[in-house]
Amino acid sequence: MTRADDVKYLDRFVKDLWPLATDVIGADVTHEAVADSSDELPGPFRLSRSRTRLDLSAPPAFRPDGSAGVKLHIPDSGVNTLETRIAYLRPRPRITVELGLELAISPDAEPKLDVDMNVDTNRRGSFWDALLNWMDEVREGFEEGDLRDELVFFSSARYDRDAVPDIPEAELVFPDRELLEDGINLVFVPDGFSSDDLEQFDELVEQCRDRLLAAADDHANEPFHSFKTALHFWTIKPEQTPDGDHVVGSYTRGGSERVALANLARLAAIGRVAEQAWPGPTILTFVANADADHFPNGPPRAMALGNLILQPVRADYADVFLHELGHTPLGRLGDEYVESGRGDVEYQGQPRAVPNLTSDSDLDKWERWQGASGKLPEWDTRPIEGFEGGGYFGEGVWRPAEDCVMESSPVTAPFCAVCREALTNGIRDALPQGQLLFAVERDSGESGHAHLDADEASEAGEDIVVPAGGPSEVRLSLIAATLPEPWEVSAELDGNGELRTRRDHRGALGRPNPWTTLELSAHPGDRLEVSIASACPFTPWDELPSHTVEFIFVPDPDSVEPPTTPTDVEATQSSIGPPGTSQGASLTATAEDPNGQDLKLQFEVVRAQDSFTGGVTEETDWLDGPKATASTGYRTPLEGVFQARARARNRSGRTSGWSEGVRFTLEAQRPGGGGPGGGGGVRPPGGGRPPQTP
Repeated sequence: MTRADDVKYLDRFVKDLWPLATDVIGADVTHEAVADSSDELPGPFRLSRSRTRLDLSAPPAFRPDGSAGVKLHIPDSGVNTLETRIAYLRPRPRITVELGLELAISPDAEPKLDVDMNVDTNRRGSFWDALLNWMDEVREGFEEGDLRDELVFFSSARYDRDAVPDIPEAELVFPDRELLEDGINLVFVPDGFSSDDLEQFDELVEQCRDRLLAAADDHANEPFHSFKTALHFWTIKPEQTPDGDHVVGSYTRGGSERVALANLARLAAIGRVAEQAWPGPTILTFVANADADHFPNGPPRAMALGNLILQPVRADYADVFLHELGHTPLGRLGDEYVESGRGDVEYQGQPRAVPNLTSDSDLDKWERWQGASGKLPEWDTRPIEGFEGGGYFGEGVWRPAEDCVMESSPVTAPFCAVCREALTNGIRDALPQGQLLFAVERDSGESGHAHLDADEASEAGEDIVVPAGGPSEVRLSLIAATLPEPWEVSAELDGNGELRTRRDHRGALGRPNPWTTLELSAHPGDRLEVSIASACPFTPWDELPSHTVEFIFVPDPDSVEPPTTPTDVEATQSSIGPPGTSQGASLTATAEDPNGQDLKLQFEVVRAQDSFTGGVTEETDWLDGPKATASTGYRTPLEGVFQARARARNRSGRTSGWSEGVRFTLEAQRPGGGGPGGGGGVRPPGGGRPPQTP
C-alpha cells in the first residue's frame, strides 16, 4: 500500500470523528471566549454569551504533505467561522472570523498548526484597529493554546511508514457460527504489548465480549445486548514490542495524562485491514499496554475518536469500553461527568448538539421523556428529569438522568433512556434492516444456513430441499438478525405438512434466551411463512419494523424432471436514449415445468458477433407454475445488433436447455429526437440533398 492509500483511510477516519469533535471543540472554545477574562476585547466590553458561535461544520481532509508527511486541512471556505457580538454596547458590534487550519504531520517532528484568519466587523475606525491587534493575540493563543489544546488527539502524532510492519488479517473471536452478511465489527488490536503479554490482551477482549453480550443484572450493556447477534468480535495482532512503534501516545493537560495518536501510518495500515474483516461498520479499538515505556507517567485516560477507541489497560477495562462505545458514531454521546476543578464553573459556551447534554434549563430537548416513566423498562428506575452538571461543567449544563454509563466511573447504572434511545437508533442506522440468518436442520442429518433479506423481495425467500417421496422433519432456528431482541416469531404452514411450533417468543428480556426454533413435518410443495417482530422497548415513539419471509419445500432435484426449454423467445427495444446513454430492451419467453413447480426464466444476452458463454445476464422473479410467460428488462449503453436466448429453472434447481438465440437491434436517439436520419425519422424536404442551381 502507498501513502495515497493511507491518506484515503485517514480522510475517512477524520470525517467520522468530526461531528462529535466539533461539538466538544465549539463548546470549549466559545466558553473560553466568553468566560476567560484573559482574552478581553478592546475596551471594557465582553463577548455576548447568546451570540457567540464557533461553526466547524465544513469537513476536514487529509492530504499528502511534502515527500513523506501528511497534512490535516480544515478549510474556512466561508463555513468554519467564529461569530459573536459584543455585549453592553449599542449598536452591538458584530465580529465574524473565518478560520482555516492546517496541521502538518511528519515522520520525525512535532505537528505544526497553522491558523489562517479573516476578520470582518460592522464597525470601523479605532474599533477596527484595536480589533486587529486583539486578533493577533487571539491567533497566537489559538496556535499555542486553546485551539491547539482542542486538537490534542493529534498533538503527539507523526507519520512514519518505515516503522510499520506487515499487518496480519483479522481473526474472528466471536461468534463461532455463521455470520450475518453485515454486522457491527468490533476489532481489537494490542498496542505496546510484547508476544509474552498477549495473554493479558486476549483476556481483556473476552471481558469486553462478555460485558456486551452476557445477560447482566445491571442492564448497563443495553442496547448492545439486544443487538448481540449482529456484533462480531475480531482481533488483529501485528508484530510489536513494548518500546516499539505504536498508535496510542499521550499528552498532559490539566495535570492529567490523556491519550493521543502516535504513528498515523501504523493506524492507517491496521485500519484498512480491520475494515476488510467483514462487511458492515467497524469500531477499531487499540488496547494500550499501561506498562509501555512511552507512558512514563502511568496510563492516560481513554478517548473515542469517531470509529476509533484508544484505551489503555486499567482494572475496569470492560466498563470503560462500554462508555467509549457511547462516543462512537453508534451513539455520538457526550460525557456527562464534571471534571475536577469545574464543579462550580458555569458553562457559557454555545448550545450542545449531542443527544444527552443541553445548556437549556427548560430541558426542551427531552420534553417527551419527562413524565414518561411508563415508557421505561421495568428495571430502569431512573426517570428523565434533568440534572445540572455535565459536559465537564458543574453548572449551566444539564444531563438527562441522575446516573448513566456516560456519567459514572466505575459504571453504577445503565445507559439512561435518552442515551439508550440514541444508541438503538444509531445501531439500527448502521445496519441494513431486514437481514435474517436461519439455521436449517433436516432429519437426514444435513444442516445449513439461510441468509434472507426481508427488505429485498428477491431475497425474502429460501428453498429447502426435502425427499420427494414423503414428509421430512425440519428444524428452523433464527440465530441472528439486524432487528433488536427480544424477537417475536410466528409462522403459518400452507400444505400437507404439520407445524408443531405455532408461535414462539424469544426468552424474557435480560434472561438467557434460547434459540427461536420452528419444528415441522414438511412435504414437497409446502410453504412456510415466518413473521418476525421486535419487542425492544428502547425507542417507544418509533415503531420497529416487522419482517416476513417464506420457506418453500421442494423435492430433491435428482427426483424431478427439468423444465421444458423456453419457447416464444422475443427481444425488442423498449426504450431509447441519446448516444452513450442506456438503451433498454424487453426479453420475453414461455416455459413449463412437468413437476408443477414454480419457474424462473433466465436470459443470456451477447453482441451478435460474440458467442454465448452460458452465463445469466438477466432473470425474472419466481413465477407461479406449472406454465408461465414473463418478461424482464435489459439495459446497456451500447448500440448495434445483439442476440438473446433463454432457459428455465424450477424450485428444485433443475434447469432446462437453452433456447435458440434471437437477434434484436438497439439504436440510440439521433439529433432532432428521432431514430436514424434525425428529424423525428422523417426525411427533410428535398430528400436531404443540397438545392440544385440552374
